[in-house]
Amino acid sequence: MASRSGPVKDSMAETRNQCGFVRSIRVTVRSHVKDMEGERTYIMGDYMLTTTRIPTKHLPHHPSAVINDFLLKQCPEAEITLTHDQDWFALLEDGEDTLPNDAELLRRLREKFTLTVRDGVVRVLRTASS
Repeated sequence: MASRSGPVKDSMAETRNQCGFVRSIRVTVRSHVKDMEGERTYIMGDYMLTTTRIPTKHLPHHPSAVINDFLLKQCPEAEITLTHDQDWFALLEDGEDTLPNDAELLRRLREKFTLTVRDGVVRVLRTASS
């Protein structure tokens, strides 16, 4: 009994230059909400359990981080913001080979999107004209 997986040997030349793209949603939680998860100690019977919040890592500059910070500042009633990659992709113009600076990125965001808050979560919705 023989088995084989993967591309057929003859078709390998066609599959060598493949690239995968990952898209994501960036979630940002307002800092005072994160701070509520500080250190807690529980004493139960013969043992003690202590939990400590591990600080978040500082990630490289990302357009979604700029957008999420802006959204939380604009909507103080929101505790969480969500930005999908397609949201900031829509802010890029044809022929651009670099990201615009933060001020320009946010100008385009205000021009092309409206903000909506529901259940403490703020996100952007594309305007009909963009």
